[in-house]
Amino acid sequence: MKDILDDELLPEKEIKFFKLSVLLYWTLFLIVGLIFRVLHWPGASPIILITTGGITGYSLSGLLSKGSKNIINIIVCVISMLWFLFILGTLIIDKGLYSETGVAVYGIAALLSFAIYEIVRRRRVHTGRAS
Repeated sequence: MKDILDDELLPEKEIKFFKLSVLLYWTLFLIVGLIFRVLHWPGASPIILITTGGITGYSLSGLLSKGSKNIINIIVCVISMLWFLFILGTLIIDKGLYSETGVAVYGIAALLSFAIYEIVRRRRVHTGRAS
């Protein structure tokens, strides 16, 4: 016979919010953008800005999720924030690496990816699906 209180003693199944496979997909697109940059092909800057924005949004979403203590996620967040400060610094100092449009593209990509991952995370929490 199963008591009602027996379920409370079972450990809760952990829902993972930060997956390395998603980070690897973003990193692959970033490598493509860097190859475009090295070969001086057009479209390198948008690819780099959109992928770094996506990585920033995804890592921030994983960092803000409840109970997420992944060291790789923390490192990616720190690197993402340093990259954002570098972009802003070059914009302020000498109108260097990326223009105002580039910073806007980066910000929009980061906000969109953050919003998408937060919506997916909240739906997983409400439905209780762990993956």
